[in-house]
Amino acid sequence: MKKSTFGERVHIGQVTGGIVNPALGQWIFTTQGWSEITSRLPRMTSKATIRHQHDCHVLGGYFQRFSGPTWDLEKIRADKPNWRWTVPLHTCNW
Repeated sequence: MKKSTFGERVHIGQVTGGIVNPALGQWIFTTQGWSEITSRLPRMTSKATIRHQHDCHVLGGYFQRFSGPTWDLEKIRADKPNWRWTVPLHTCNW
């Protein structure tokens, strides 16, 4: 997946005027964004690892060093319920 220009603005929380609120962008992507993905692709809920990878990319997606230009969500990857503590090791690719 790759964010659109609109998605980039939402991710940084620039949804009204010029005000930027990254916490708002995080919330939108992890709640409504995830709901949109799973409504279009229900198979995305088949393994917890897909949600873990998505949330990791949302958290580090501001910095391509950590998440890359695309967000590849792979079912083959192992679940990492504690992924937040090991981001420097896996950089959202485990």
